Amino acid sequence: MGTTIHAQSTDPLAAMKTPHFPTSDGDPGDNEEHSIFNTLHEAYQTLPLVDDVAKQVTPAVKKDAIYGSLKHLILKHNLEAKFGITLLHRHYDIEPHERVVQHGPVMWPWDIGTTQNQVTVALNGNGYVKPRAWRFAGLDNVPFEYEYTAVDKDHELTDAELDFLGEFAKEIHRLGLQDLLGIRDVQNLDKKHTLELTVNRCNVMVDPADKPRDSMTQTLWTFSQQCQHDKVDPSCITCAYQMCHEQGDSHAYHHEKFSTKHARA
Repeated sequence: MGTTIHAQSTDPLAAMKTPHFPTSDGDPGDNEEHSIFNTLHEAYQTLPLVDDVAKQVTPAVKKDAIYGSLKHLILKHNLEAKFGITLLHRHYDIEPHERVVQHGPVMWPWDIGTTQNQVTVALNGNGYVKPRAWRFAGLDNVPFEYEYTAVDKDHELTDAELDFLGEFAKEIHRLGLQDLLGIRDVQNLDKKHTLELTVNRCNVMVDPADKPRDSMTQTLWTFSQQCQHDKVDPSCITCAYQMCHEQGDSHAYHHEKFSTKHARA
């Protein structure tokens, strides 16, 4: 994609809420190691490829973290409609002046015309690029994927959401999973175009009808208040999730989201 969209540096939204990037180890916890990013570009570029990270999602990780303490944090804060748990991964490399942005069914690297650590970027009167997925460096939430919005509102996380992310950061470090799992905004998930096809540096969401479902890796988990127990009960599976599938040596991936209704036996 050759389109260049330059950030409007004079717009106050362009400098909104630059994240703090830790320079030394510290809480959380006191002596725990955690990822350190000097730039937003580095926060994305250091993500592993799907095939390198998929096997780390063990049954214990699912039971104790995804369906355990992390799920309960989301439900405790009543943010299940806002946030899901995402597997940290990338599909391709990007340049320092690029951000991976989704608009409609398509996600690709946008040239935003700046290498500065601006979390939300105003685009010359053409809307805004805002974060949709975060990873954690210490107690800081650092975005790595973005989405386009045309409206001048809802660019910042609320105080309640920031409080939740602070708790999530502490828990993810306690579990030692800060380089495996992150948080994603799931409010705009497309329920029809749920299969993500990656070709070169472009991801396209398509209808999953008649597509193969073998050899897929789960990359997104969302939850419901209707099912609070810790185990994955086949009669009450509350996760809606996205799957990732590598196609041979082409490094093209399919993502597929499945949703299950609550059906008590």
